[in-house]
Amino acid sequence: MSAQPSLFDIQSGHTLAAVPFSNGSTSKDAANALYRDLPRLERKVYLAIAAAGGTGLTCDEAEQVTALPHTTCSARINGLVKRGRVGPRVLIRDSGLRRKTSSGRNAIVWVVA
Repeated sequence: MSAQPSLFDIQSGHTLAAVPFSNGSTSKDAANALYRDLPRLERKVYLAIAAAGGTGLTCDEAEQVTALPHTTCSARINGLVKRGRVGPRVLIRDSGLRRKTSSGRNAIVWVVA
């Protein structure tokens, strides 16, 4: 008998491996709680950035991965950044790296904090 799928499996096709947490059930529980608290589109963008690991994603790359339009993806990244400023935990952060977008401009590379 297989384990019951997590909320990640049910809603996004991702597994918990896409969300960073250290070993242990409390970390897993915290990752699940974070996931449930994020609105659907922010969750989609967050999971895309999390799945990229240390490589991170520019907004342009996140748009391609999530198939969201620029205005939506950019706003969701902004929302994830702002949540970290007012909440108890930083969700995503500027990695300090820059990569070229499809238009050739430099863009912030976002990573999970």
